[in-house]
Amino acid sequence: MRSKVIPVLLLTFAFSSAVADEASKLAKLSELMRVQGLTQMIERQQTYCRDQAKSIGPKIVGEFKKQVPEADGAVWQEIEAAYQAFVDTAEPNWTVEEAVGIWAEHYGAQLTEAELDQILIFYKSPIGQKDISATQKAMPSWSAFFAERNQEVLDTALNAYVERLTAIVQRARAAKRGA
Repeated sequence: MRSKVIPVLLLTFAFSSAVADEASKLAKLSELMRVQGLTQMIERQQTYCRDQAKSIGPKIVGEFKKQVPEADGAVWQEIEAAYQAFVDTAEPNWTVEEAVGIWAEHYGAQLTEAELDQILIFYKSPIGQKDISATQKAMPSWSAFFAERNQEVLDTALNAYVERLTAIVQRARAAKRGA
């Protein structure tokens, strides 16, 4: 009987130890993210996604007003409602907590707990704090670079889209007049 109890106890101890190690590692990953300011960066990314979706509608509506000046108030109300529906559905479908969890899972898989201890020591040191500060100060300009470049691509694509929609509307009008 005793010979069966010992392996079960050893397995139970090993499992409990592994769970405790994972909890400890997760706590260190969370602390590292807080110290580095990654959570705030993720929140800014989510806000950027919202703002980008909101910026698209006025451009499309403005182009439509140029291309389809005969549209009446009811049509513009529909267009505005469609824009609001677009903004609502373009809302990021992920939470900050999910993003943090994914980062911790993938980043943490590459490091041991001892390595995390060393990384935390570095980021809590004066030079580590300077690195964090420099990164946080550089991030808005770096992000603006990508946003500007992406906006150019988006504007080109939107203009082509509006032109295509206008051509469709014009063909439909012509077909309706010809019928």
